[in-house]
Amino acid sequence: MNAPELNEKITALIDGEISSEKEREELELTMNQDDSLQKEFLIQKSLKFTLNSRFSSTKAPSNLYENIVKQSLNLHNVEIENIDQKNNLKKSNNVFNIIFKPQFAIPFAVLIIALFLSSPLFSERSPQELIFEQAGSNNMYVQAINNFKSILQGELSVQCSSSSAEEVKKYFTESGVPYETKVPTFQHWNLLGGVVSEDNGKKFAHQVYTGEQNKILYLYQVDIDFVSDENHPLNLSKELISFLHEGKCLRMLDSSYKTFLWENDHKFYALVTNEDPQLIEDNFLASF
Repeated sequence: MNAPELNEKITALIDGEISSEKEREELELTMNQDDSLQKEFLIQKSLKFTLNSRFSSTKAPSNLYENIVKQSLNLHNVEIENIDQKNNLKKSNNVFNIIFKPQFAIPFAVLIIALFLSSPLFSERSPQELIFEQAGSNNMYVQAINNFKSILQGELSVQCSSSSAEEVKKYFTESGVPYETKVPTFQHWNLLGGVVSEDNGKKFAHQVYTGEQNKILYLYQVDIDFVSDENHPLNLSKELISFLHEGKCLRMLDSSYKTFLWENDHKFYALVTNEDPQLIEDNFLASF
């Protein structure tokens, strides 16, 4: 299947038009193995979510179109007396002929986008948009996703293999993790062990749990002091950090793996799993 066909399939998946569970699972597996397809999925999902949540129930101000045209005309020193009347608009120096000439088309489009983004409709970022903003090899969210994929593909294994929470915590401390870690135990999942990574000379803690039917829970926990938008070993976008500081949990549940990102006890936690998200909500997250 070529790229255009895959993109159409992704659109159908997002729109709920794929009725075959087997076909959905095969498409999700293909996306999980291709970063460009994951990006395409996030772009389409974010766009649909934004349109549905912001424009389906919110009416744009009646003077928005008028303001856009007026500001565009000011760029070219063109005056019109009444842009609400179609006939007058056509008589005002053929303004649309000017705007849509090649040399003005791109600036005009940029202006429209800028005006919409600066309007109250875009005052808050959706969870999908926050996720899409995370990028770079030192981004905590990106690292969590990549580490989970490596676990599924057998490319990453635990360094300390133990079902004892105390032993795993001890391993983190002795390996140089510079903050106190939390290693809870659960009824539904068994602790497989821990891993310590290093970025810019700092050590960070990871742990893995296993459940029934090959379910995997991967947890990445980092002290807040080591994460920011700049000049720190790890980073997250400013908007996402503010989102987490408000006590919110960022969730991405529209893939074969689910992601959760939250703040607790002066640490950021990133959980990536292929487990039932409701089970995660009711049991795993409840322990934090």
